[in-house]
Amino acid sequence: TLRRHAAALHSHWYRKWCDANNFNSMLLEDTRQRKEAALDRSLQTQQTVLSDHFDPPGPEVIPYSDRAFEAAAIEWLVHTNQPIQTFKNPMFKTMLDIASRASKGITLPSPKKTRTRIIHMFKQKMYLLRDHLNVSFVVSLVRAESLISAH
Repeated sequence: TLRRHAAALHSHWYRKWCDANNFNSMLLEDTRQRKEAALDRSLQTQQTVLSDHFDPPGPEVIPYSDRAFEAAAIEWLVHTNQPIQTFKNPMFKTMLDIASRASKGITLPSPKKTRTRIIHMFKQKMYLLRDHLNVSFVVSLVRAESLISAH
């Protein structure tokens, strides 16, 4: 056919003419390249699916049962080397009551954040103690503790 003849013998001049006249080359090779380029562009600009906009599911939540809770509590007690009386501590029970109302699990603070919060709570307690007792010794103790934590 004429197209095969033009592609085999006159492709250079034909492409020059196409460029000069702003015309798409109809040679088989050029048509194939345009289709592949269009396919590549369509794959790159493909619309995302709706599920990409949602958070991935978190770790599987273990359903509550008294037996599972008791086992986890005892394992925690042994693993962290806590005294058995920890279960009777009112603050421990308060912490569990608060955590039990969490609908999407809980997030514990990092060790650095925990340390900072403990130091802050200690300083607040010392200031309250100083105000309550009005003792200069407590003030110097708080200042000394501040100097230690600053270094």
